[in-house]
Amino acid sequence: MRLFSRGALMARIESINQGTRRNAGTWPARLSHSRWSYYAVLALAFAAILATAALNYRAIDRELTGVALSRRAAVAQLAAATLSEKFGRLADVAVSLATRVRFRDLVASGKWSEAAEILRDVPRDLPFVERLFLADVEGTLMADTPVLPGVRGVNFSSRDWYRGVRRDWRPYISALYLRAAEPRVNVFAAAVPIKGPAGRVVGILVLQVRAETLFDWVRTIDIGPEGFAYVVDSKGQLAFHPAYPQRREIVDLSSVPAVRKLLDGAQGVETGLDPVGKADSIAGYAPVPGFRWGVVAAQPVRASRGLQARDNQLRRLLIGYGLILALCGSAIFLVSRITVERERGAALRREAAELARLNRSLKMLSECNQALVRAETEPDLLAVICDNIVRHGGYKLAWVGYAVQDGDKPIHPVARAGFDEGYVDQLRLTWSDSERGRGPTGTAIRTGSPVVSNDTMVNPAFATWRDEALKRGFASAVALSLVVESRAVGALTIYAGEPDAFHEAEVELLVELANDLAYGINALRTRAAHAAAVEALRQRETDLKDAQHLAGIGNWTWDLQTDHHAWSEEIYRIYGRDPSLPPAAYPEVQAYFTPDSWARLTAAVETAMAQGASYECDAEVVRADGTRRCIIARGMAARDAGGAVMKLHGTVQDITERKRAEGEIRALNADLERRVRERTEQLEAANKELESFSYSVSHDLRSPLRAIDGFSRILTEDYGGRLDDEGRRLLGVVRDGSRKMGQLIDDLLAFSRLGRKPLSTTAIDMKRLVQEVLGELQASGGRPPCLVLGALPPAHGDATLVKQAWANLLGNAIKFSSKRDEPVIEVSGHENGAEVVYCVKDNGAGFDMQYYNKLFGVFQRLHGTDEFEGTGVGLAIVQRVIGRHSGRVWADGKVNEGAAFYFSLPKGGRDERL
Repeated sequence: MRLFSRGALMARIESINQGTRRNAGTWPARLSHSRWSYYAVLALAFAAILATAALNYRAIDRELTGVALSRRAAVAQLAAATLSEKFGRLADVAVSLATRVRFRDLVASGKWSEAAEILRDVPRDLPFVERLFLADVEGTLMADTPVLPGVRGVNFSSRDWYRGVRRDWRPYISALYLRAAEPRVNVFAAAVPIKGPAGRVVGILVLQVRAETLFDWVRTIDIGPEGFAYVVDSKGQLAFHPAYPQRREIVDLSSVPAVRKLLDGAQGVETGLDPVGKADSIAGYAPVPGFRWGVVAAQPVRASRGLQARDNQLRRLLIGYGLILALCGSAIFLVSRITVERERGAALRREAAELARLNRSLKMLSECNQALVRAETEPDLLAVICDNIVRHGGYKLAWVGYAVQDGDKPIHPVARAGFDEGYVDQLRLTWSDSERGRGPTGTAIRTGSPVVSNDTMVNPAFATWRDEALKRGFASAVALSLVVESRAVGALTIYAGEPDAFHEAEVELLVELANDLAYGINALRTRAAHAAAVEALRQRETDLKDAQHLAGIGNWTWDLQTDHHAWSEEIYRIYGRDPSLPPAAYPEVQAYFTPDSWARLTAAVETAMAQGASYECDAEVVRADGTRRCIIARGMAARDAGGAVMKLHGTVQDITERKRAEGEIRALNADLERRVRERTEQLEAANKELESFSYSVSHDLRSPLRAIDGFSRILTEDYGGRLDDEGRRLLGVVRDGSRKMGQLIDDLLAFSRLGRKPLSTTAIDMKRLVQEVLGELQASGGRPPCLVLGALPPAHGDATLVKQAWANLLGNAIKFSSKRDEPVIEVSGHENGAEVVYCVKDNGAGFDMQYYNKLFGVFQRLHGTDEFEGTGVGLAIVQRVIGRHSGRVWADGKVNEGAAFYFSLPKGGRDERL
């Protein structure tokens, strides 16, 4: 993660230093003569001036000395902050390398050399990295790049970098040490833990940095004539000195007072003997935030322009005071000069205050850098950044709002710190181009540029919120857009207690802070998305395991190049093996199968390897406890670009329960077939009995009926004249009864034959068939009805049987509508999904729906024979015919309002397998 730039801050500090040097210049003292007559006045004036001069002398001495010394402290603090930034960037580089998914997975699986190969180009891309290496959690070096002979396998647990990173498994910058390999130079290490997918530490990545390479920028720090800055590590050792950039021996400076205070975390200025330059020096020192290193900015006292300027200034003051003693006439000039010096001292104090303010900004940026590095979640990052801005930057309020994309584009506050008192909640800001969206925050989001309000009292854009802002002492404000992936997602708004608090250089720093905050937000969102993806992958793996367990399927892989085998958990369960043991090699699996099964399986595997095809083979597994399981083994060969088989992978499915079920089904099928044979034999016997009955009906019953009818006819013809009217009527009743009995026998025989006659299914032109039936019925005489013939779609069936059904339905319609003055019969049809529906509708006698259940029964009549003749078998025949075609028959009617009879036939005809 990148850190904040400090270019503007350094430029401002240099500007203050130049102003200090200008203020330390000399001024000419002018003396005037006075007369002896004024000695008494001068004596009194001398006493007053002397007291005033003494006080001013001491004040100016303190001020000039403080300014001269504070410059060293400021330079040391700035250098320490810069070094902290470089160390943080170095740690970030190491963390980013150690969290690469492929690199982390290789280390977790013990493939150290392959993992090191991924980082082979790092020393070339990052020149300050001398070399890097990988160590296990015990400190043993497992791989390195560039490779050095004789170091792999060496344990470095005694090194400071190992003890530091092992302490809490966080990134660690070690103290300086002399490298073991040639060339033997002073180096230090950045060590970070390598965590596996489950969060467990699986290794350590160490970046070895040559001290003079990373600290060479220290030479460029301008301390003044003969001045220099040097760096000490966390043990007080001299890490870099511009006069000795390639010193091999390590110098211990922990006994030096300034260094001792550095190690205790203090900062300040010391004067005394410099142990390196061997001269009295002014030494400003400051610790490196977060790393326990330190920076010392030193300059010999003799070369300090600030102290020289101070001494010159004081010397001139003494001369002036001496001249005042000799010449009281110069008192006015001296007083005026003292006033000038006071103003100059006030200017120096203002510059010191400015320097202090910049130091606060430096502290604020440093703390924000640490927050960016350490933040784990987006809300934590925003809260810490706002708190650092208020606490270390000296501002009254800082808050972050996110832009909502829908509706009237409101701004939702997500983090805040400072003197709020409900101010942020009552703002109700928007980033639309409206009254509540033209303030600093809404404008910054809408335009993507920083918006400064240097005086909330007079700024018209602040009018809506001016009263509430003034109640809380918000005199000025700045709003900075947060741009993520080229889109402003929100804004950081900061309030100060004084007008014109946000100068150009300060705004530049805050803009960089906002940009890096946006970068941190994007990084955390990316990290959260990655974590969610990892969790989803883990859940999918769990679901896959559960699914394999439920389905009884396990998967395996055999790498032919490395002879590496991998089994899923379900494989162990199917084979009845201990899952804590490694997968068995291919030859060892033979013991898991019966001999016949192993022969079939090996033949299938060899064929797959030879042809590069897949295979499927049933087999029987013998578990360690002696039980047997039936499986289906499936596999496939994978080839490389040259066609060589690289690996085999496949599945094993436990089908024992299916095999058992198939056996039970086969037994049930055999029993069912036996029952079907028995039932068929019973049906054949019943059919034979029915045929015998039909024969008896057609012969044994018809003979007496023919005799009755014949003798009745003879009596009528030969003896009709001897009989009276009642006798002749009774003979007619006998003949009519015999005729009806014959018709009933014919209908009953026809109904019984319908169940035995095989179907001869063909395509039927239903309209032509209906016209034929109507022609035959109308030829029998009687008054013809009004016939309405609608669309009749074609169908499939036995034309003879279907014609019989039409004849019965149309005959009934003609018969039951014959007593109407204007009988009407409607015939229609339509397709309904997978069937064709036909309808015969009349306006005749109809029927009562409460007797519907008797409608299609044999010998069931809803009208008496005195109303309409018939035997009560016609509709039963229709139902039998349509039922044999897998169709349906139904009706609807109302007494004296007619009836409608429907039947349906499948579009494709009856399935002969039914």
